[in-house]
Amino acid sequence: ALVLLTQLEFRAGKRLAESILERNDHDRMAWGMLSDPELEPYLDNLINHLNDMGYLDASLDEIAQMLPDALKQGDPAAVRTRLEAALSFIQKMEPAGVGARDTRECLLLQLDENDPSYASKRRLIERQISPRSASTIGRRSSFSPKTQATLRSSASS
Repeated sequence: ALVLLTQLEFRAGKRLAESILERNDHDRMAWGMLSDPELEPYLDNLINHLNDMGYLDASLDEIAQMLPDALKQGDPAAVRTRLEAALSFIQKMEPAGVGARDTRECLLLQLDENDPSYASKRRLIERQISPRSASTIGRRSSFSPKTQATLRSSASS
């Protein structure tokens, strides 16, 4: 079933970033096996920019500006590429949808590509939530009753 990260449960008193790191310890150990070992500090910085609902709380450009000076040295395009690679890695972690930048991306990240109805679910999300409106939907707001019913029926098929 498709769920928004607003329903994510984590231990009281812990930031979501800490909970994600604990739940994904095996992934964190795999960071050393990445093709670019320099990604780890970018991963750490991005995880620290997850809000308590699992969304990235700033754009990659904003995060790039806030990186420690040692990570900002060199070509800005290379920094952006590393941030994008690190975000892609985070978005493969549990819970599904973590690291999304908006509601649309959160739902798309939760889809299982091996699901026989993947294509129809993807089309449904893409039709119901345009890229421009995804950020205006709000990360705490709810979908219209019609959209909720459509998502529920699609998720159960």
